[in-house]
Amino acid sequence: MPSQYTEFCIKPTGSNLNAGTLDGGSSDPGDSPAFEYASGDWDGATVFTVASGDPSTDGVQVGQFASIYADGSSTTGFVAKITAVSSTTITVDGTAQSGTAPGADTGNRTLRVGGAWAGPSGASSFVCPDTGDFHLCGVDIGPVRINVKGGTTYSHTAQVSLPARVIFQGYTTSYGDGGFATFDHGANNITAITGSGGVAECLEVTGTAGIGFTQGNVYGSAYVKCRVSGCPTGFNSAGLLYQCEAYNCTTYGYNAVNHPIQCYAHSCGTGFRYHSSMTYGVLSHCVADSCTTGFDLHQGASLVVNCDAYNCTNSGFANFYNSGQRTFVNCNAVKCGTGFNGYTAGTLGFYQMLNCGFGGGAYANTNDIGSSAGFYAEQINCVTHETHPWFDPDNGDFRLVGGQSIGAGLNELLQSYNSKSGSVGTIDIGAIQSAPLGGLLRVGMNGGFGG
Repeated sequence: MPSQYTEFCIKPTGSNLNAGTLDGGSSDPGDSPAFEYASGDWDGATVFTVASGDPSTDGVQVGQFASIYADGSSTTGFVAKITAVSSTTITVDGTAQSGTAPGADTGNRTLRVGGAWAGPSGASSFVCPDTGDFHLCGVDIGPVRINVKGGTTYSHTAQVSLPARVIFQGYTTSYGDGGFATFDHGANNITAITGSGGVAECLEVTGTAGIGFTQGNVYGSAYVKCRVSGCPTGFNSAGLLYQCEAYNCTTYGYNAVNHPIQCYAHSCGTGFRYHSSMTYGVLSHCVADSCTTGFDLHQGASLVVNCDAYNCTNSGFANFYNSGQRTFVNCNAVKCGTGFNGYTAGTLGFYQMLNCGFGGGAYANTNDIGSSAGFYAEQINCVTHETHPWFDPDNGDFRLVGGQSIGAGLNELLQSYNSKSGSVGTIDIGAIQSAPLGGLLRVGMNGGFGG
């Protein structure tokens, strides 16, 4: 079956003068170009005339991709799909292209067909010819995916900006195999990777300064199975976050994020910080493990669903700002300083807790509920566990086990009209649902964190 994507490739042994792909297919395009024509003529739009060789007999084909640049360049600024080949010319599509075509010139332009890009290194942040919007389009071109080969760290000192409308995804052996590509910016105080309306998947950022991932514009970005280690802030102002991980981020694992789903923060300053006075945040199926503060709902209304805070020294869930309603549903706070805390300055704060759980015994919170003046919390069907509700939280296994959280919450529909009734059941309290021992797998958000 043909790939649903138009595939491009980055690997450290490639060249940023290449086209990034041979024909958009799933085969590795190789480190070197399949064909190269130097010192040719270029009309500035679509037609390249070779100085020597015969493209038609050399093997250049319609549907392959070409990079065209001025002789002596270090990176290409233009890639386009080939639409016609003759004995002396190669014609490219005027629409299916990325970047900006070089100006017309005689005897000073090079065309390469195929070959992987090398990607960012040192002060170079190159990931493709166009970091604004990858303008490849056409009826025969599917979504563009730039595949980044892992195994060798991409060490860079400049911010890497990902293009819009592109899937930027790590791999190990074959495209889409779930492998990670690692970017390290060391002690440089930069944002390592900025998204601008595309999708980043299976990428890892390491460093000791700056920010791992952030959102570059109002269009929003999606980060799927991405992870950060060591940066003071892991994810900042990001759009959708799904199955991401932040570790040892001393300030924030996730800062100013609206929609994290199945995300994990461990050994961070604040695990998750929601901060917005204009939008409504939804945090679901996330875990804050051994952070100073698990979830800091700093400003704006928010809904926190099926999230867990464990071993957080200050607070599991904290309502540190007094504007906006907070609602917690099916959440656990275990072995924290304060399980659910209010606005510490003493002005009016209020939130609701529905089907929430507290640790018990050796895993009890110092205080389940904060006691700040002017702070109010409504509890509906909340429970205290005998100890904790998970398999092995100290080793990161937050699957729910036994009767302490599985089926402990009330789950029903309000049914008053037209003789409708009967939808009364139970729901789990916690982030990671699992199959009860000896039982069947539940329907819903099952499984664990990606890794």
